[in-house]
Amino acid sequence: MLTRFVLASSLLILLSACGPAAPKRASSCHWWNSCSYEGPYEAGEADYARDEAARLNQEQAAKLKRQP
Repeated sequence: MLTRFVLASSLLILLSACGPAAPKRASSCHWWNSCSYEGPYEAGEADYARDEAARLNQEQAAKLKRQP
């Protein structure tokens, strides 16, 4: 029983030591310009983007109003 515990603990320590030094919590877009697309919109895409942005803004405003 103790041998299994020691073996499992050793394996856990070994595997955790092989992980990355620091967890990656930031998105892949470190700067806004690296994520923005500067090309032309496809047909109807600009209207969709505008409508979706308005919908998301309204949704966020409603959430903020509900907060105490």
